[in-house]
This record gives sequence, C-alpha cells and structure tokens, in this order.
Amino acid sequence: MRSRTRLRRHGTPVRRAGGVSLVDNIVTFVRFQLSTNIGAILTLLAAVLAGLPAPMSAIQLLWVNIIMDASPAPALS
Repeated sequence: MRSRTRLRRHGTPVRRAGGVSLVDNIVTFVRFQLSTNIGAILTLLAAVLAGLPAPMSAIQLLWVNIIMDASPAPALS
C-alpha cells in the first residue's frame, strides 16, 4: 500500500485535517471487516458446493465475528 504522507520541499510532513484521517480510519476498518466476513462466507459456500458438512457451526461463526469486530473497534473510538 502506498504511503499517504505528503512532504514539503524540505522534508517535513504536511499535517492533514482531522476529518480526512478519520475517513481513512473508517475506510480501513470497513475493508478489514469485509475481508473477514467474505472469507467466512466463501468458506461456508465452498463446503456446501463441495457437498461437505458445514466447517463451522453458527456459534463458531458468531465467535469469530465478535473477536474480529472487537479488536479494531477501539481504534475508531
């Protein structure tokens, strides 16, 4: 991923507005959540299409979702 830090001519970083960094944090959080949830959905879908039993029960899916949602959430608060 490319760096989003802009530099002035003499090498010191340019400060960004607070709203821009907040939007960047939210976008990063949403990308992370989508990637973990899509991974779980694809795992279940692949098992169903292959005729295998479900690899995770509903309670296991909920547990993974709680763990994956709880860890990055304090960063946004």
